[in-house]
Amino acid sequence: MSGTFTASAQVAGVDRLVERGVLVNSGVAATCYGANCSYRDPVEAGCNAGAVTSDELRINHIRVEKRYSSACHASWARMTILTPNLDCGAAGAVWQERLYSGGEIGRTPNACYWTQMQGHGSGGGYTRSCGTSVGKTVCTRWWAGS
Repeated sequence: MSGTFTASAQVAGVDRLVERGVLVNSGVAATCYGANCSYRDPVEAGCNAGAVTSDELRINHIRVEKRYSSACHASWARMTILTPNLDCGAAGAVWQERLYSGGEIGRTPNACYWTQMQGHGSGGGYTRSCGTSVGKTVCTRWWAGS
């Protein structure tokens, strides 16, 4: 088995997945759509269930993923730590950027594991996921959602 720990649990009738010490809801129905998802947590909003990785990059100790939920029409950045026994702060951080139709770039706060969402179809423009680890920064391609 690689350096990833996963286990399943049944909590109050809802399947959950424990990944690297983080409890992830997999059976919560989505509670937002598009613009209403912006700046919300994808797990708390139920948008992580059925989400897909539309792009990913690796840098030093982390994998940076661009995650998209068609049920919520929203995206976010997710970080997976690739080095066993390395805590989140030492491994790096992720954030998501939005390029608005006027040319300005908005950005979610830096996060460990995953960022707040940005709803597609709100404010125009494109989003991308970025991450930094040991002084290097990478970003996925700009993406419009689907």
